Amino acid sequence: MMSSQFNVLRKLFHFSGVIFIAAYYSDIFKKFPEPLFNENTRSVLFYLILAGFLIMALVEFLRFRYPFFQKTFLQITGKIIKPSEVNKMHGSLPFFLGLLICTALYMKEVTIISALFLMVGDPCAAWFGGKYGSHKLYNGKSFEGFIAGIAGAFFSGLFFLVLNWKINPGSFFAVLFEDHFILLSVIVFAGAFLGLALELFSASGFFDDNLLIPSISGLAMSLMLWIAFKIPIESVFYSLNHLLFSIK
Repeated sequence: MMSSQFNVLRKLFHFSGVIFIAAYYSDIFKKFPEPLFNENTRSVLFYLILAGFLIMALVEFLRFRYPFFQKTFLQITGKIIKPSEVNKMHGSLPFFLGLLICTALYMKEVTIISALFLMVGDPCAAWFGGKYGSHKLYNGKSFEGFIAGIAGAFFSGLFFLVLNWKINPGSFFAVLFEDHFILLSVIVFAGAFLGLALELFSASGFFDDNLLIPSISGLAMSLMLWIAFKIPIESVFYSLNHLLFSIK
């Protein structure tokens, strides 16, 4: 059976991004095997995600060109992909691309919160909308699911800020959380609202919610942080030089 409105396996695949969050937040590659870049963990994760993106792009090319690959692909992923994705690009490519953009451009905490919006907010919207949605929107989704998605995204972002404040009290975001809790919460809520609102206008292909929610939410929160707290723009948007070039 192909995907239903709420596909547990598909949402679990999206939630597997928590591995990315844990690795990024803990700076797991900081000293392993040795520093190769100015920002070792960020760079390693970027290249791992890029590799995943390229592999999935190759799979897509092969399955649309050769029936054998398409048959094998559907046998493996038939319970995960949507029926509409059988003959169109599936959501893994924009999923990887969204994480890739966030890792390349945004502050670590903004990237993690943006990823949580997708991993928590999107499943909340799908589950609650499928179970309780009675006020349908133009695209078949429901108003109830939309509100649940915003709530799930916002509270997941808020939970991360609280956790970061407890674990790393001296960090920049912990200080912001302690001194400007309301304003920072408003910024996170605005990012969640915008990301889930854009999902209503998402389309199949690259411009689906897997890309739009994290990348646009991250951009919006970065700009709001820059304006609200007068953070230097070069601190809000990470340098690609640190990502792409070795310190050796």
